[in-house]
Amino acid sequence: QVCTPTGWVLQVNVVRPGSSPANPLTACSDLAIVSGSNVGNGYYYIAAPGYPTARLFCAAAPPFTPHSLGGDGTTPASAGLSCRTIMDLFAQNTSRAYYIKTADGPVRTYCDMDRNGGGWTLLVTSATNAWTAAMVPLRAGPGYNSNDFISLDFSILQYGNDIKAEPFVSGQRMLVRMEATTFGQWGGIWSARRRYSFSSQYNTQTDFIIQQQFSSYTYPSDQGIEARMPYTASGSRGLLTTSLLADTEWWGSIISSTSQYSPAPWIYVSNAEPGIIWYWMKEGPATGLNDYSDYGTENAPAPSCTAIALNLPGAVNGAYFIAQGNVTYKKYCIISGSSGREMCGDGSSALNPALSCRVIMEKFGVTMPPQAVYWLRPNNTGTVFQTICDMATAGGGWTLLSTTATNAGWNNVNVLLRNPDAPSTSADFSVLTYADAIKNADAFNNNTVMQFRLDANAFGSWGGVWTVPSAYTFVKTGALQALNAPTILWNGWSYSDSGIEAWMPWLNTGVCSGTTTYALLTTSASPCTMWYGTLMVKYVSGANNWAPSPWINTAMVNPGVIWYWLREGPARY
Repeated sequence: QVCTPTGWVLQVNVVRPGSSPANPLTACSDLAIVSGSNVGNGYYYIAAPGYPTARLFCAAAPPFTPHSLGGDGTTPASAGLSCRTIMDLFAQNTSRAYYIKTADGPVRTYCDMDRNGGGWTLLVTSATNAWTAAMVPLRAGPGYNSNDFISLDFSILQYGNDIKAEPFVSGQRMLVRMEATTFGQWGGIWSARRRYSFSSQYNTQTDFIIQQQFSSYTYPSDQGIEARMPYTASGSRGLLTTSLLADTEWWGSIISSTSQYSPAPWIYVSNAEPGIIWYWMKEGPATGLNDYSDYGTENAPAPSCTAIALNLPGAVNGAYFIAQGNVTYKKYCIISGSSGREMCGDGSSALNPALSCRVIMEKFGVTMPPQAVYWLRPNNTGTVFQTICDMATAGGGWTLLSTTATNAGWNNVNVLLRNPDAPSTSADFSVLTYADAIKNADAFNNNTVMQFRLDANAFGSWGGVWTVPSAYTFVKTGALQALNAPTILWNGWSYSDSGIEAWMPWLNTGVCSGTTTYALLTTSASPCTMWYGTLMVKYVSGANNWAPSPWINTAMVNPGVIWYWLREGPARY
């Protein structure tokens, strides 16, 4: 008993749970039911079921739900969150293999505690080209017995997201390191957004800033390392790569399955076949600032755009991952205070259509492949349809309206919609009927101008790009819409009644008497007589030798294929 001004008080010495090996907790989560000033962020002894007692760091003070950041990494029971926490929280400064904790159990990897400030977690060692796409996320894991992590093929890439997503870790950015042949050579250190995913299949993670370059080589370069966080391109020859075009220009690849390079095509000329490549990560310090959320990323998709607005601090308009049932989609969310709504999807499927090809490029960062099929639904209402997006020609973001490959079968009806289930740049196709709906969508109604493009024989030839008022229509049938000089001109042609005329393509729905073939979709003001500059012909009977339509007299009479494209103004959100 202790004498106090108010009387005698029985003093009880309380032993903090987990404060000694003799008084362990079974998990850091046990601290949720312990109250008192002695409970907070710090070191506790934990005897997890099936493991011996180990000293771990528990994040237990509000706002954190009590959980473990792991231990010193020397045993499976003391597996650490990462090499950085093993170094910073437990003063382990020797470079060697340590255990890190994962959702699948303790996993060993190599920790570099010496170079570039130490605390680097090895995610990948690429030593051969004997890889498959299935091996890229995990080529090791629980029970991996090799002690050689730095000279044999190895990957724990799928656990990188768990490390950087730990809420006790601070900062909005993280570091990655790539090097080849020898430590500290042919690579560098980059800063990347912490929200970026190590297992992303998107080539759009381009806020990737080099902090230190190892060796002398051209950076960035499509013949070497590009300014893009490595992503997994499972259907390409560059399985883990920085390349925009992972199957054609695939330099800057960490992992490859082709026998042409050992282990992967790295930096052209300077170090094309480096022999070995390493990929490391280093998250921010474990200081508990609680300044980051993984919400809305591939690692932690949200249920809706509204949920993003309500639950992600500082949320702004942007692309987020939204889970609907068992499927996760990438959608563009418009955020206004505590409310959020979906503008569109990324066009990757009929269930996740985009507004236009320009939106896919600019809002979702999709720039490859150069031409590919996507799903669109203008203004998020009406019919979902497929077309081809050109992300390469004349600045990219072009929506294909029509392909004219033959002179057969075109009429007043299918000029607007032909073969909509089979988009093609080499066969007859039209979705012209949807063009006005695209450019008139709410997201673009602040624009006063739009662009269309005509090319013939090959992309970027015998045509050009025109900038016209947004009020112009793609289905005009009379009172022709005048054109100024092309914004971009290919092959030096001039407006002429023997070629492309100064009128936006229009629909000739009438009948030309006394002739068997005449212009259907054309720039010509005389569709029955001088009808060069025609995209599609209406064939009635008799001989029809146009291939596919009369285009530019003498210089390119029969171009073989003619394409018609739309690029509306930028989205206002």
